[in-house]
Amino acid sequence: MVGELLDEIMAAIGIPAFHFNLEETTLRLQDFIAGKKYFVFVAKDQDKKLVGFITLYESYALYAEGAFGTIPELYVRPGFKSQSIGQRLIEQAKSFGRFTRLETVGGYYAAAPAIR
Repeated sequence: MVGELLDEIMAAIGIPAFHFNLEETTLRLQDFIAGKKYFVFVAKDQDKKLVGFITLYESYALYAEGAFGTIPELYVRPGFKSQSIGQRLIEQAKSFGRFTRLETVGGYYAAAPAIR
């Protein structure tokens, strides 16, 4: 699905901005997950086929008072949009419990009340 996401972005901006190689991306994903600071949640349809995903990674900042989660990718396949799948993926990320704050490039979601 990452290739589909990148194709959709490039079609929208009209620029071939990404080079996607499934084998390289799979190896990179395995390495990221093995580091235990990168997390993937998927959405499946009734037939257990993948229809969307969200990824999180651990970030750090002084303003955030330590570690927080960043959402670099959120994708729902075109045939499944407008079914609240993206919202449910965000809710899953928020309830993950590892972070008290989640951010995207364009915004921020409160994941849970800050623990002090």
